[in-house]
Amino acid sequence: MMDYMKKILEWLPRKYLVLIAIGMSLTALDGIIIPSFISSLIDVSSTQKVEDLVKISIIGILSYSLIRLGLFIWEDSQQRMIKQLTLTLKEKIITAFFYGKFNQQEVESIVLSELKLLEEQGIKSVMGFFYCLVFALVTLLYVSAIDLKLAALFITLSFLPILVPKLFAKSIRKHSKRWGEVNQLSILQQQEYLKSKSIIKNFFVEKIFLNKLMGTLNQTEEAYFQMNHVRFTSKLLANLLSGLSSFVPLAIGVYLVIIGETKLATVIAIYLASDRIVSPLLNAIDYYQRFNSVIPVIERVEKYTE
Repeated sequence: MMDYMKKILEWLPRKYLVLIAIGMSLTALDGIIIPSFISSLIDVSSTQKVEDLVKISIIGILSYSLIRLGLFIWEDSQQRMIKQLTLTLKEKIITAFFYGKFNQQEVESIVLSELKLLEEQGIKSVMGFFYCLVFALVTLLYVSAIDLKLAALFITLSFLPILVPKLFAKSIRKHSKRWGEVNQLSILQQQEYLKSKSIIKNFFVEKIFLNKLMGTLNQTEEAYFQMNHVRFTSKLLANLLSGLSSFVPLAIGVYLVIIGETKLATVIAIYLASDRIVSPLLNAIDYYQRFNSVIPVIERVEKYTE
């Protein structure tokens, strides 16, 4: 997998990668700036100094503007890079087709549709994958610098809801497969009965066939219900664990505030930042898996660029 990602990076124009890296780095500061801003507001509310509030608000606005600017630099540079790469690849593929022995249908498929898939699922997935890793790393360094033990508690418990889908995955696949099989049988049976309508009426066996059809339809609906029932049960447990993973470390953090071991502003900052570590890591996994869909495209395109 990483070899294919490296291949994508080799194709990309270097001048745009530098700008994208700068934009990503600025955007990744979101994991620090928002929690820091809220934390500082809590501190100001206790000191009750208006000049500090004005100062923090100005810094917060400027910092958030910097994040938005970084996002613009990233997205604009990425689109310019994709435009240049797409034109370059199309030129290489068409040139190779004219001077070599390649399949015309394959060339048409690549140029007209598959390069668009490479753009959406390939290039953007690679960029998103690395951005999520950078975002999570920056935020992790931030919360570790504030309070390592409390940060570890928040982050560890944040992973609990992720376990639920894995536990129910086999059951959901089983019920989904069952519903697919029964639904397919039901559709075939309906088509057969509708085609045989006149024959059924001639032999006066409408009630028999109707009962059989309703029996199959009942099985289909029951299978669909069971599939969704498992999904909803999984979702319920995930939501309960999500609440648990939020409230328990928050309560422990407030207890540490009560006994004087930390400040409320610190607890809130880590609470807000912890989700900015777990969510990007989950998104990185999603980007990584999404990239699988374009590996065959990369292999086909590679033949024309060698």
